[in-house]
Amino acid sequence: MTQDPWDHFKTSIKKIKAKPGKVDLGPALAKLKANPIVPKIDAPKIKPTPIQPKMDRQTFRHFEPDRTLDLHGYTKDKAFAKLQQFIKRCYEHGNTRVLIITGKGKLMEQDPLKRTLRQEFPFWIQHESLKPYIVNYTHASDRHGGGGAFYMVLRRI
Repeated sequence: MTQDPWDHFKTSIKKIKAKPGKVDLGPALAKLKANPIVPKIDAPKIKPTPIQPKMDRQTFRHFEPDRTLDLHGYTKDKAFAKLQQFIKRCYEHGNTRVLIITGKGKLMEQDPLKRTLRQEFPFWIQHESLKPYIVNYTHASDRHGGGGAFYMVLRRI
């Protein structure tokens, strides 16, 4: 009768005796403790403040955008890239009042877990690449798109 391979394997294993005491990492650990690895982060030139979705009534009532961006038909990734380019270009040209048209979106009715461009917009403007340029934003009035568009005020140069 032949021996089972597993039984043969178990009998051939020898226990390793652990060495008592602490493991000495020596000078490498002392060097790491003296100079911990911390990523260097450059401070932004403009200290951005949290962007709140509101404007005073006077600004809102007489808001006329300098430039307009229509994001209808774009995917989320392409729309975000387009928004980044647009805001930076507007800032460089001194445009401070912009209108962003996202559309109202019907995807929410089909799948409530997927967000539309309109629902993504508040997250996009909090992104570190855009936040330094933006002072404020709010939903647009009905004459400029209502709930499917946003007014945005950019910093001056």
